[in-house]
Amino acid sequence: MNKELCFILENKNVYLDHILVDYEYVPIFFLCKDDECQYYLALCTDIENGEYIVVKISLLSVYNLLHGNIAMRDVILNQKIFWKVVSGDEIKNDIVNEYPIDYINHQDLPEKDAKFKILQKHIKEYVQKFDKEFFALEQYNKEEWWREILQTLSTDI
Repeated sequence: MNKELCFILENKNVYLDHILVDYEYVPIFFLCKDDECQYYLALCTDIENGEYIVVKISLLSVYNLLHGNIAMRDVILNQKIFWKVVSGDEIKNDIVNEYPIDYINHQDLPEKDAKFKILQKHIKEYVQKFDKEFFALEQYNKEEWWREILQTLSTDI
């Protein structure tokens, strides 16, 4: 299977994993992974100019996003940093800048309480496949998982 390169962040190739929302076949909200299986969430903020917000997210955040347990906006805002990417004529020519999450323009983000919903068969199949891998990961550190759950719950209070 050919991996589709989306971004180069911190000298790592970041590939398209699955499109969650598209507009006229242009990915608007999508998941990516690097060669180490680290997940990234990308949001297109300007289709005409090819501008994106990209954040690195944990496995548990992907799970919570896909199952509508957390607002899409919060998945982004719960990170420490984000990358603003402006597409060049080739990926190596993209303009990539890293910022603290406080610098993000909230108007670019999904609505405050909007949660992801599975509306298409291909997404349902992707979520089922993701869930199998998520629950089968033997090396997944349960201690870290619980710490992240507790942190998520404490921010919701």
